[in-house]
Amino acid sequence: MPPGGERPIHDPAATLREVAASLVHRHAPVITGLIGLDETVLALDGALLRRLGYDADDWVGRRVSELVPDTVTVELIRRGLAGEALAETTILNGRTWLVAVTPVHDGEELAGAVSVLTFADEADVHRELTATEALNEQFAALIQLSQDFIAIADLDGTVTFVNEAGRRLVGLSSDEQTLGRPTDDYFTDEGREKSREIEQAVRERGFWEGETVLRHFGTDEAIPVSANSFLVTRSSDGSPLALATVQRDLRGRMRQEQALVLRAQEQRAVAELGRLALTMPLAELMQEAVQLVHARYPSLVAGVLRRMPDGRAAELVASSVADWVPVVIDLDDSSLTGRSIVRNEIVASDDVVSDPEFPHQTATARFGMRSALSVPIPDVGHPWGAVGASGTEPRQWTEDDVAFVDAVAATLGAAVRRQQLESQLQHQALHDGLTGLPNRALVTDRIEHALDRSGRTDGTVAVLLLDLDDFKTVNDSLGHGSGDELLAELAHRFQRVVRDGDTVARLGGDEFVVVCEDVRSEQDVAFVAEALLEACAGPVQLDGQPIGLSASAGVSLAGPGDEDTQALLAEADIAMYRAKRDRPGTYRIFDEAMRGDVLGRMNVAGELRAAVRADALDLEFQPIVDLATGGLAAMEALARWTNEAGERVPPDVFIPVAEETGLIAELGAVVLRRAARQAVAWQAHREVGVRVNASAHELRSRTYFDQVMGTLEETGLAPRLLGLEITESTFVVDDTSTQDTLNRLRDAGVSLLIDDFGTGYSSLSYLQRFPVVDVLKVDRSFLGEGTRGEAVVRAVVGLGRAFGLQVCAEGVETADQLARVRDLGCDFAQGYLLSRPVPASRSTQLVAGWRPANI
Repeated sequence: MPPGGERPIHDPAATLREVAASLVHRHAPVITGLIGLDETVLALDGALLRRLGYDADDWVGRRVSELVPDTVTVELIRRGLAGEALAETTILNGRTWLVAVTPVHDGEELAGAVSVLTFADEADVHRELTATEALNEQFAALIQLSQDFIAIADLDGTVTFVNEAGRRLVGLSSDEQTLGRPTDDYFTDEGREKSREIEQAVRERGFWEGETVLRHFGTDEAIPVSANSFLVTRSSDGSPLALATVQRDLRGRMRQEQALVLRAQEQRAVAELGRLALTMPLAELMQEAVQLVHARYPSLVAGVLRRMPDGRAAELVASSVADWVPVVIDLDDSSLTGRSIVRNEIVASDDVVSDPEFPHQTATARFGMRSALSVPIPDVGHPWGAVGASGTEPRQWTEDDVAFVDAVAATLGAAVRRQQLESQLQHQALHDGLTGLPNRALVTDRIEHALDRSGRTDGTVAVLLLDLDDFKTVNDSLGHGSGDELLAELAHRFQRVVRDGDTVARLGGDEFVVVCEDVRSEQDVAFVAEALLEACAGPVQLDGQPIGLSASAGVSLAGPGDEDTQALLAEADIAMYRAKRDRPGTYRIFDEAMRGDVLGRMNVAGELRAAVRADALDLEFQPIVDLATGGLAAMEALARWTNEAGERVPPDVFIPVAEETGLIAELGAVVLRRAARQAVAWQAHREVGVRVNASAHELRSRTYFDQVMGTLEETGLAPRLLGLEITESTFVVDDTSTQDTLNRLRDAGVSLLIDDFGTGYSSLSYLQRFPVVDVLKVDRSFLGEGTRGEAVVRAVVGLGRAFGLQVCAEGVETADQLARVRDLGCDFAQGYLLSRPVPASRSTQLVAGWRPANI
């Protein structure tokens, strides 16, 4: 049998309504009002209204905005009249109130709103609860809106009510999960011991206040709370009715306390300011210093002022105030800080307002400060500035205070001297002389520091390496002076488009590096990379003409734990070359697959170099047929390579490697020489020309013309029998060196053909600027594209006729294709239908035995 001889309450809801009805009318600290849609008070009641000395009749019929001088309350009532049910706290007459509003409907139509006002302070609520018998239904609604854990239990310890906030706190979602449990279920083992103490105290004294520990039903987490528990009695005879408790979650407060402790530990860890002074930029070091002083004196404001060059004023350069702005003060010894800097001495005042040393109460008092301490930061000749602390209340400064701030000032002074001694040498040693950008050494250091910071902050560092596409053309055609001018302009552009805090550096030549810290996602990297590439793509005026270049970029990413700066640069370099190979003018982000690809291409390059220098490559020749006569017009020389393992390496593998590694010039020279020798052997049977591919790299060389003519002289091949096949990409850059080489070759009698015409940078302007071309070779891809391909072939033939050029169709593999290209007006054809490529050893036999009937 529970204390007081009462039966357990088997219908808690009914009990609550019974007791609440009496309480609300007579005792509950509540004001309730019915508000019409026009914001007038229709009815007003509540014990608290009478207790405060108000007469309901004086309020009825008047508008809420006339009666309540509180915008929060008025706005809540208006939102309730708009259909919202809500509650908030506000301040009225110095007390905190909880205002709850719920709409009232007449049938399905909104008719008005009910507003309930009560004390929001826990102590006030507690006193009112212990002075009354129970809660009424309206007060229960307020309890549901409370953010505290509020519960009621039978006298036998069975929980009969928990508000919504309470359920959320302990991880329960419904009354079925909540009600009917013994109160012990809600506590940890530690809390259960306290729970029995609480229950005993409430039964004996009617009230208990203190701290205990709830448990979370889902995670079993311990939840520390402050609790106010009390006995609810029946109003009629004072007999016990139920146990009630209001508990507040203390985790937020405890987290704040732990955060303060942690912050203090972190700030103590920064106490070795001298270590930071060896490497940290001065501005950052000053801010670290004021934070260190502020950590020592949390109630004070710390700051560093720098003496202006003219010695007449000082500027605030660091402050512990969150939103500080630079402030300039005049320097004279009538102010505390001014005296410290002007006289180069430590100055302290416990109360500036009453200190006779400072009768004018200038800067310190002007900013609302009463006490202050200022210590000069030493420098050569005069103080660099001062560091100090000040407070809004008088304070007695001790010798320890002075010694601490003096030590901070001495460290800052050492850092100032170090920076002055190093700045000039550092700039010269760590910056590029042409662009003023950080050089390789400095950007390497920046990457190392970025990686170090990422390890502490769990951030990501991105390194972007940019290489200008075909920059050599600018140097070769316009001179190195113009090339330097272009690099300087691009450096300015890159600096303008990167994010604040990113580093732009020049590694050398036409390579730039951008270092991005605190990268949140690959989208951040993409934004920077695309902005850099776009900045490069804009034309640059050099010698009065617009020069447009593109750049290719590679990106490498490093997270916490990555410490190898050189590996990061190497990965960016690998990704950049992948971008150049896949599509110049784009960027690629490094992945491990690229590393394997690069290693494979390096192996290919090594073996290819050995094969070229050992003259171990093979040549095959494929006929080019005159469609008008069926005669053999020429033979195209095709390089073939079998590696040391006996594997045939496709040309589309080793040719790009040769171009990337600069081996293409040696390879081209070998092919030209051997093809010319073979062509001389054919002439004993019939006059047949030979066609050799020439790369853009070879054509840009100022020695290529001499190389070609020397080979012809050495082998005895007539220039008219040599044709050089060049790609459209050769014409993209307006390169005077290339144009001069082509003109000289054409004048010497060498034929020029544009290979794979229509697949690259086709433009009528190229044919106008380079009128030396003799033949357009239509790419094989158009022969298999049906009517669209046929239309392209017809267009190329028409273009050739317009410019007086002949047209050759490549890749003819069927009789139908042969008939079509003949009907479309092509002059020559080449492909497997006519003849597959044959080894050099069989080429003479093919030439000697060729008959027009072969087609």
